[in-house]
Amino acid sequence: MVKPSDCHQTAAHLDMFAAGLFFLREPLMGTPLNRRAARDWVELIAAAYGGYDELMGFPATVSLSSSLSPIQFSEEMAASILEFSRGGQALCVAALILTGS
Repeated sequence: MVKPSDCHQTAAHLDMFAAGLFFLREPLMGTPLNRRAARDWVELIAAAYGGYDELMGFPATVSLSSSLSPIQFSEEMAASILEFSRGGQALCVAALILTGS
């Protein structure tokens, strides 16, 4: 079993991507932590699926992005939404604060 503290914080999303790509045959869940993580994710997905041109018509990942409130996003979350959008990847944007999570 792996604990979150077992991976370095700046590279944990890359470890998760590598494990998902190696062990799974389904689309991967993206990591919308911040702009850098989202950009890394899109670049790795593009490399795995044949380049950016292939991704624009074929979302290979989906990410769940949550707002701070029903009408406000954190700077990190807004930047990650833009990165996934530029990469042509699917996003589920929800105000999860309303559910108490």
